[in-house]
Order: sequence, then C-alpha cells, then structure tokens
Amino acid sequence: MSTVGHRSIDGFWLLPAAVALFGLWHWMPLAPTPLPAATVQPANTAALETLPADTPFLLAGTVHLPGDTPPRPWQGRDIHVHRTLRDVGRGGKAMRVVTVAQYRPPLRLHWDGRHIAIAADSYRLDHAPRIEPGLFDNWDRSSRGFHDGDPVLALGRTGRDGRYWIQSLLQTPLSAVQADLRRTHRKRLRLLLAAKCIATLFVLSLLSPLWGAGRRQRETTVR
Repeated sequence: MSTVGHRSIDGFWLLPAAVALFGLWHWMPLAPTPLPAATVQPANTAALETLPADTPFLLAGTVHLPGDTPPRPWQGRDIHVHRTLRDVGRGGKAMRVVTVAQYRPPLRLHWDGRHIAIAADSYRLDHAPRIEPGLFDNWDRSSRGFHDGDPVLALGRTGRDGRYWIQSLLQTPLSAVQADLRRTHRKRLRLLLAAKCIATLFVLSLLSPLWGAGRRQRETTVR
C-alpha cells in the first residue's frame, strides 16, 4: 500500500538560514548626511586659505546674481532646477523623475566681507529649498532653488596653492537639510522593512515542513 510521508528538515541548513536572517535584520543603511566626513567651517578667509588640499568646508553666506547676469526666474526662484515625473518607457510602466529645465548661472557668494565667484553650472542644488507644487502643477517635489540674495550654506573643497571652489548650495540652517533627509530616509526604511519581511517569509517557507524541505512525498510500503 502507499502512504503519504514527510521528509525531515536537513539540520545542515538551519544554521546558514539563521545566520542569513540575523544578518538581514541586523543590517541597516546609514542615515544620509549632506556633508562629507571631516567637513570644517573656517571662521574667516585666512583660515579657509590655509586649509590642506582636498579638505571639504562649509560656509554660511548669501548668494547673489552678478549685475551682468540676466534673471530667468521660475516659480519665483532665480536659481533653480525643475524636475517632473515622466514615462521613460512604454505605456506608463517606467515612470522616473527627470530634470526638464534648470538655471544655474554664475553667482557670487558673499562671505566674510568678500565675494567668492561661483562658475555657472559648477554647483549642485540637491539640498536647496524645495519648490512645492500646487494641486494641479506638473512638477515634482524634488524641484529646488534659491532667490537672489537668499542665505545659503556653500559646500566646497580646497585644492593646491590655496585654491578652493564651491560644489553645492544648501538651504540654511543645516538642521533643515538634515530634517529633509530624515523624511526621505524614513520612506526608504519602510520599503526596506517590507523587503526584509518578504525575504524572511521566503526563507521560512523553504524550511517549512509544508513548503520547503518537508515537501510531502509518496512512500510505498509492502506487506
């Protein structure tokens, strides 16, 4: 006669599975930060010019359009990056945030009683103040920008022979940037938690007597 039996779970797989699950739940991505490691805030121009080469620095000042630079405001921001959600595939299956327009003109950063020249298109606006869309506006919340004369945080880096340049303009105070990053990070953590739960259920299903190593099999016995 034939009977239905269950294969036992091979104990060899229990330890690797436990290690994998422990590593999965123990790992967490680092919280994002807008500043590179060892960023310094020089007190004045003399301190800035004596920094070693390849040192990241942060300056708090105001940003201005030079007199010969024509303003091209969008949503009231004289310096801006305009992003929107578009279908980059077929039939709406690949939606992605893309940059459709931007205006990053040459600027002057007023800091420590002097103006630091910033070349056009040489700086990022990833942490500038958001330009919030209205109910029927067709741009994404990742659109950002500044008004002429706004207070800013300028993130830069030093080079050789006392040279330095600005790489990114951030909203001020720095706590506002950090709060903005934490909100984005929380959304990613929710997705990560869902992925961990799915992976855990998958591993457990492989070890389950009903779904994994214990799949039912036919046993034939002879009387």
